[in-house]
Amino acid sequence: MQTAGYLILLSAALHVVGVVLGSFAPSTWVLLLPAALYAVVYFGLARGWRWLAWLTFFMMLIGAAGALAEALTAVAVPAWVFWAIMATDLSAAVVLFGVLWRSPRPA
Repeated sequence: MQTAGYLILLSAALHVVGVVLGSFAPSTWVLLLPAALYAVVYFGLARGWRWLAWLTFFMMLIGAAGALAEALTAVAVPAWVFWAIMATDLSAAVVLFGVLWRSPRPA
């Protein structure tokens, strides 16, 4: 789960980069909410919370779809930022898929 956590932290950083490259336009501030949420999720995954990994798996799929939608529209943020967010979100989802569908370790 730690690898997925690092990918999610990278995605959070890319959200902040999007705000900076968007010249702090008011329309870019909405990117700070997922960035903060992803940072909190990282700490939960670092603690090995499997229930949070399930939620995060679906959250990453939704986040990737949102990044794709934003990449295909004209916004203040360069499109490559959204493509990078989509790639990291999908990568995190793939890693989480592998972690979740593997048999759980005995306690």
